[in-house]
Amino acid sequence: MRRTTPWFGVLAALVLAACGDDGPSGGGGPVDVQFQTIRSATDTVTARITMDDTLTFLVKGDTVITGVPSGQHRFVVVTTLDYLPFSFTQNISAGRANVAIPRPGSCRIVPQDAVFCQDKNALYWPGHTLVVCPANDYGEICTAISDPFFLGLTWPDTLPDAANAYIGEGKLLIGALRDAPAGGEDTLAMAFYQIGDYAPRQQIRPVGTDSTRWRSVVWTDVRHTPFFGFTAPRLADDDRPGQNFGLEVAITAYLPPGERNALLIRFDVTNISATDDWRFHHPEAPATGHTLRDVYLAPFFDFDIGAPQTLDRANHPEIRDDNITAFPAESLLVAYDQAFQVTSFSSTFRNQPGLVGVQVVETPPGTEARALFLSDTVGTTRLILDYLPAAREDSSYAIYSAGRAGAQLLRPQCVVSAHALDCAPETGNDVKGGWSIGPIPTIAPGETVSLTIGILLAQPTPGSVTGGTVIRPGNDSLPTTRLITPIAGDLRTRAAAVRALRVP
Repeated sequence: MRRTTPWFGVLAALVLAACGDDGPSGGGGPVDVQFQTIRSATDTVTARITMDDTLTFLVKGDTVITGVPSGQHRFVVVTTLDYLPFSFTQNISAGRANVAIPRPGSCRIVPQDAVFCQDKNALYWPGHTLVVCPANDYGEICTAISDPFFLGLTWPDTLPDAANAYIGEGKLLIGALRDAPAGGEDTLAMAFYQIGDYAPRQQIRPVGTDSTRWRSVVWTDVRHTPFFGFTAPRLADDDRPGQNFGLEVAITAYLPPGERNALLIRFDVTNISATDDWRFHHPEAPATGHTLRDVYLAPFFDFDIGAPQTLDRANHPEIRDDNITAFPAESLLVAYDQAFQVTSFSSTFRNQPGLVGVQVVETPPGTEARALFLSDTVGTTRLILDYLPAAREDSSYAIYSAGRAGAQLLRPQCVVSAHALDCAPETGNDVKGGWSIGPIPTIAPGETVSLTIGILLAQPTPGSVTGGTVIRPGNDSLPTTRLITPIAGDLRTRAAAVRALRVP
């Protein structure tokens, strides 16, 4: 349906232009402009448009605005379909009086999104080349999907070993409870590989001119929205309507000059459920927002030590011969190639591939960190961290809590202890893991909680292991000295230094 709206602000714009403001340029008289927004799978998109930094108005579908001054105009737009504001300029004249509102481009997958990814799809500083962590605008860090050449986290920086991988995917997963609008309780848990939880609010970029720090901002709750590049949402309108996290996650990455084998990442998680900006996209939410309860933050990674550049990476032997453990007293998670042998590496690193550490640096007050050890399969069942179907969202929450909530939903093979949730075998496997930080009693509207982790790499301690020797993690006796303890000696030394660092 086409609507017509008078351009009541034309006089104000002309007055500002006459006073020296950078108003529209060009000759000709006022024209009628048809603004067009797209239709998603479920609704016609509403756009909030600011023209020439002076006038803001809403359009939906085909809307005619009358009396727009001719000339070049700058439009700043945010739509109900995307969180990311964007801008463009267009010349308005009698011969060109249509403005089509597009979707903003952003970087997630190379090569499909290559035009939006250039120079901003890796956490990288020229003075700190030992660790390169591909990232994107959707909250994914050290992820192979945003840079297939470097794959995931790469180390070291010398060719031919620079094009390798130690991590295939990384993300902050969150699980929480909230009061359901219709009564009762909702369980919320994010998906690891699947889309629908994060979408960009601010694209990844260096902080000022200092590329030792990078920052991006994502907002939650796009499960009912057609994702960029997709035609339909993951959840139908009647599937868990209104069950929103209502969170903003600001991600700040820091490459510390003094620790060139490490990367620090701080997650600042804010409840924005009562803000007008978030509710513009979620009008179903109550104006007062909502409080999340029993929240767990789970920085989580898919470790792929020595992953090759191949289309069939998931079935490659190097993906399925790793293992994972932790040193609980040091809050250090460690992933490694179980046989300490990666044939795709050069002779320098073939028999001493690096160990990956995920170090807990800072946590919300009163919380406890427990390690998460998971395999691609638990028993004979493939392990899927997702919110679809609803029952899987409940079990994912139990995993993110490390069994502190909903332990009855875990696979029988999972062992819950005071140090870890162990759902991985002692034999080599396709390991995944991270940390469960919590419980955070509540995150109320306007409240922020923060978490900082370090990602670091080191070679095995010299002389501690012979390539081809299988080293099992011994996760049934985590607090004790095990075979992996001296092998990880250099990594643990680096981790101790990282624990003292902070993201500026």
